[in-house]
Amino acid sequence: MTTVRKEKDDATCTVEGGIAWLELDLGSVRCREAPALNRKVIRILDEIEFDRTVGVLVLVVEGCMSPERPNARENPGKNVSSGTDAERRPRREAQSWWNRLYCLRKPTIAMVTACRVDGAYDPVSACDLAFADIDTQFMLDGDNCDAIPGMDRSPGTTGLLSMRGLMYHALTGESINGATAAEWGLVNEALPADRLRARVIQVANTLR
Repeated sequence: MTTVRKEKDDATCTVEGGIAWLELDLGSVRCREAPALNRKVIRILDEIEFDRTVGVLVLVVEGCMSPERPNARENPGKNVSSGTDAERRPRREAQSWWNRLYCLRKPTIAMVTACRVDGAYDPVSACDLAFADIDTQFMLDGDNCDAIPGMDRSPGTTGLLSMRGLMYHALTGESINGATAAEWGLVNEALPADRLRARVIQVANTLR
């Protein structure tokens, strides 16, 4: 039986065979701290937490984050006229669901299929396991949030990467592909796109 819960196009959740597939489309979000997306994901995680039909959560990071800067109305944290409170609120909401994902009382797997990942380091590092498309480009780049490259990274990311790798990645702003991300410990495995989902399902079935 398949259960579908849909929250517009940027966050969807489908439950199949005891696996909840929470899909985030970076192509429809201009900034990792988009308030609307944060609130949707919090609601979805609340449902998954207490859904007895779900044994494993797979966080699917897909799409391609646009290099264009965020719209101030979508990201009030960067609207100077909104003040400090407006800047902190979306950040707290984002951290809320990252922490909830980290503490979820069910196994979690990140499956990264996005062509370019700028702002998904935090949720990926919050998952128990992570698998990526070998061609995915990971970037510690702040263009989408008007930030300095590499700044404001989560403790989870710094704990996964070696200090040398993290410093080089952050200071140069150079991207790394999925294979390098696996070598550096950001993800467990990097696989070709046509084998990625099957591998994730295999691991998910073992965990549930």
